[in-house]
Amino acid sequence: MRIITADETGLVKVVRLESGECLAVSAGEQARANAVRAVCFDHAAPAASRHRASDDFFARIHVARAAGAVETWDVSQSERDGQTGGCALSARGTAVECAAAPVALACLPPASSSSSESSRVLTCNGEGEVQVSRAAPDGRSNDEAERTTLSIRGPVSAAVADGDGGSGLALAAGGKENDLKTWDLGTGKCTWKAKNVPHDFLDMRQPVWITSLCPLAAATGGGGGLQQMVAGTAHRQVRLYDARAQKRPTHSVDADEHGVTTMAVAPDGREVVVADTAGLVRVLDLRKMKWGRRFEGPAGSVRGLAFHPTLPVLACVGLDRMARVYGYHSREQKFQVYLKQRLNAVLFDGEEGEVQVAADGEDGEKKKSGAKDGAGAGEDWSGSEGWGSGEEYEMDEADSSEEEEEEEEEEDSRRRTATTQVSVRANGGKPSVGEEDSGGESSEEESVDDEVDARAGSEGGSSSDDDESEESEEEAKPPPTKRRQVQRTTASAKKPSRR
Repeated sequence: MRIITADETGLVKVVRLESGECLAVSAGEQARANAVRAVCFDHAAPAASRHRASDDFFARIHVARAAGAVETWDVSQSERDGQTGGCALSARGTAVECAAAPVALACLPPASSSSSESSRVLTCNGEGEVQVSRAAPDGRSNDEAERTTLSIRGPVSAAVADGDGGSGLALAAGGKENDLKTWDLGTGKCTWKAKNVPHDFLDMRQPVWITSLCPLAAATGGGGGLQQMVAGTAHRQVRLYDARAQKRPTHSVDADEHGVTTMAVAPDGREVVVADTAGLVRVLDLRKMKWGRRFEGPAGSVRGLAFHPTLPVLACVGLDRMARVYGYHSREQKFQVYLKQRLNAVLFDGEEGEVQVAADGEDGEKKKSGAKDGAGAGEDWSGSEGWGSGEEYEMDEADSSEEEEEEEEEEDSRRRTATTQVSVRANGGKPSVGEEDSGGESSEEESVDDEVDARAGSEGGSSSDDDESEESEEEAKPPPTKRRQVQRTTASAKKPSRR
């Protein structure tokens, strides 16, 4: 299994997760000006780029850099000496010149069904400058006549686009004190504008700062465009919008204590994974609007989330320089790779195959059997647990985790009680130092126990007789409550009279 990562120094890497090996690294100077802000696949690439059906295949990606350029790269792989270890990143040149510091990048299908036409690349920067250009197949820049520019209201922190071959192009964007809006890029008009939530209990206006957007129709593959969306804010809210129902959010829930940085909707469209600036990655059930399982590991702001197209696997990258891959339903961390630079984006390259659990003695490392390996070797993720199985996964893991914690607490209390009993018997009925109580009661109990021990030792019996005598004495002793009452009465009788 391979992933494609991009970092803030401008490097694009192809990493094999099983071995942690970096198969290919993009060429170029490492600089902040060349930082990669977004990465996406080219929808006009051949079908062989998504399925390993031949010996040679490639995936075409677009890379948006902070300096204001969108580059096209081919990720190719070929079998060498019977092994699938060859990989290369080949640059096709600058496909689009765009505004500096883009915050959104989208690759849209061609306007017509003709296979000769290339896809369209949309970029949007923080000031609201939107540009739609046709990606040249040879990597050369396009003419000005093939570009469409539009200026929308800024500032813009997040934007998503939607459009198919027969309909117009729509854009949804929002930012700091700039609530969610949708635009028709064909006419340049605002088609829908969201309304802020009501004032709080102090009758104060709620601040607006949208930092992440995800359309629900794109995840499920259905129609509807940008009518249903999920928005994350810097004020730790996750809001669900339905343009067909109302302008205000239909549902709104609070996340943890930190702002939302990025989100990813599951391919089945029922859940959304939300990440924040502190490394918390959690699942939100969109049907119940309740928080579910959590993915442990990230130790910093999460900048990129990606789902595998066919397997229930989630990739996560961020400022901690680690690329992590989790089993989506099990929450188990399958792979972890250190990549040296702070990462901004991640993609699965679509390589198919089976993933099997390593044998004992391999330090728990997960390995992947190639397309030619046996179908029954290891854990098969492409079976009933895939996205296309139609099986519903209810979010009961949170409840089960609470029950497990309660059981662990009960077991710990039983262990402590058993340990206390053993220590008391080992000390001849005398409690240990940590278990003694302060006051006169403990001293009186110790004197009584010492007298019993001395009396038992003077008899000079065997060890078995001593054990039997100790057990009989313990049975003859009154209950703890009655003993405390007698001891308190004796202590009070010993106190001198104030008169």
